[in-house]
Amino acid sequence: MYEFSSRVRFSEADPQGKLKPGSLVDYFQDCSVFHSIAIGKGPDVCIARQAAWMLTSWQIEILSMPSLGEEIVIGTQAHEFKRTLARRNFTLRRPDGTLLAKADSGWVFFDLAAGRPGRIPEEEKETYGCGEALPMDPAPKHISLPQTEGEERTPVVVRREMLDTNGHLNNAQYVNLSLHELPDEMSVRKIFVEYRRQTMEGEVLTPVIFREQDRFGVILRNADGAPSAVVLFEGESRE
Repeated sequence: MYEFSSRVRFSEADPQGKLKPGSLVDYFQDCSVFHSIAIGKGPDVCIARQAAWMLTSWQIEILSMPSLGEEIVIGTQAHEFKRTLARRNFTLRRPDGTLLAKADSGWVFFDLAAGRPGRIPEEEKETYGCGEALPMDPAPKHISLPQTEGEERTPVVVRREMLDTNGHLNNAQYVNLSLHELPDEMSVRKIFVEYRRQTMEGEVLTPVIFREQDRFGVILRNADGAPSAVVLFEGESRE
């Protein structure tokens, strides 16, 4: 497993002094990029060889969020390769090994020259390695959308500072935009994300929210009304 150490920064803490869920996603995303750079497959290398790994989904389980200033260790390891698809686990721990959060994620190997998913090269599998999958709670392969229309919120224009090195809306930004719609009293325990379409600078995303008991969902619709991403939160009230 690849790991890097950090410390919860003031900019990453919520009003309760705990790591924000959005910052947790940032840490997991950074860990995957650092891992790729460490094995010689960073973003610049991918662009040069006309290939890319594209994130398709998240399943995140939060046990306990670390506090402001606390030292943390973030880790990741691939656990499955199948044709064009791969799965990768993530962990957030204290230096003593205490598990704070864990995640599973789906990825597709994309042939940029052909403009479509491509079969994962054997060399790619060998370089990343493949470990045993973390135990995770059962989760649906796809987030089911509600039959009702939902409640539209204020549209958001994608700005340049929200983009990643590929020129698309950064994956973590979809989660951050959805967290903005979350009720203040909700403490997040699980996050599910399904990415459906890439979003570019200048595009408009309209959050559409729906509630199902202890679940709070956000559909981020593009100008055509189609979902660019669907984010589902599960949690409990802080009150």
